[in-house]
Amino acid sequence: VLLECWGVTQGRLPDEWIGIVRSAMVSAGPDIRELHCRDRIFQISILPLCESTSVLIFAYEITELMETQKLLKQSETLFRLAFRTNPDPFVITRLSDGVVYVNEAFVRNTGYSRDEVIGHSTNELNIWNNPEDRLAVVTQLQRSGFVSNMPATYVLKSGALIEVLLSASTVFLGGIPHILSVIRDITGLKKATDLLLQSEERYRAIFHNTGTATILFGDDGVILMCNANFAALAGCDAQAIIGMKSWQDFVHPDDFSRMQ
Repeated sequence: VLLECWGVTQGRLPDEWIGIVRSAMVSAGPDIRELHCRDRIFQISILPLCESTSVLIFAYEITELMETQKLLKQSETLFRLAFRTNPDPFVITRLSDGVVYVNEAFVRNTGYSRDEVIGHSTNELNIWNNPEDRLAVVTQLQRSGFVSNMPATYVLKSGALIEVLLSASTVFLGGIPHILSVIRDITGLKKATDLLLQSEERYRAIFHNTGTATILFGDDGVILMCNANFAALAGCDAQAIIGMKSWQDFVHPDDFSRMQ
């Protein structure tokens, strides 16, 4: 197959390859070429013999290797694209010399430039507001190799604090262990949740201390909440009312038409 692809006829190489062999003999060094034949790829190595007019020619089929390298390159391209364009900050660190790569989101969200973080550990950058958070991440990584949505507080370059959820895993790049971290800023979500909880607490305080018998019921009429005033008026414990009784259970049938 190789001889056919090479164009060998009657034991003679084609003129193009004769020229390549002569060039290798003049340079007295090895010459490595690729030969593409149909859907196959061969690597041709031409090695001139010392003090001789002869050469050694080695041929290896590298079709599968080239396909693997092509797929690997595509995979790396997709990874870099996903890494670079992800809206969440991505960080790759190496235990020996700290941060080796950050994406645009990290630069945008933290205020640090790439030059300020590459080659430095997160400890040196004072990113961790609570050293215990970093210790917890390292411990979890050592135990299981990954961390999922661990809450932490980060310090930005400006000194401002943000609440984050950190996910990380240990990966081997070039045979060397690295830590790949994804940082999701939940500061706004946490503030909104805190405000909602505060609002609910205020509502509950008003609901239970209004001084008037008050209930809250769903679309099916079942009572979801009642205050102490209503329980006292009904003459039973609140636990026997909530989720157990409908508002209709406390209304005389003659009043249904004007209550609905």
